[in-house]
Amino acid sequence: MCHLDDEKCVDRMSAEFVVLVALFLAVAITAKYVTSFQIRTLVDALKRRDREIDLMYAQLDGPDQEREVTERVVVQVCEQRRWSVTLCDLMAEELLRAQRRRPRARPVIVDPFEREKTPVWQPESELPVHTRGSRSLSGSSGSHGLI
Repeated sequence: MCHLDDEKCVDRMSAEFVVLVALFLAVAITAKYVTSFQIRTLVDALKRRDREIDLMYAQLDGPDQEREVTERVVVQVCEQRRWSVTLCDLMAEELLRAQRRRPRARPVIVDPFEREKTPVWQPESELPVHTRGSRSLSGSSGSHGLI
């Protein structure tokens, strides 16, 4: 064994002490880094799960919001229908009052156009002389439209 007086023994003990302290520090530092990396991984997983939960809440709220919108639309359509029925009833009453005040005379329809006489076919030999030449295609008085 070493005695405390021995210088070599003291050097050797101080070297062992330094190595032992370094080992304890290394273990502590390694434990700290391993723990911090695990905490970081857990925090990332927690944030990811939190985003998934928010997405699920949004998907859960979607049908509720659609239902509320649909209910508002149904109420609005019912109100519009009620107003249109009321307006239609008011217009019908006003029309009845107007018809009761003065009887409506039926308008007389006058045809502004005269009916044309239906043309009757007559052979060209029976036509008057002054209209016979007017039927030619070439425009000359003596031809019969033959080329």
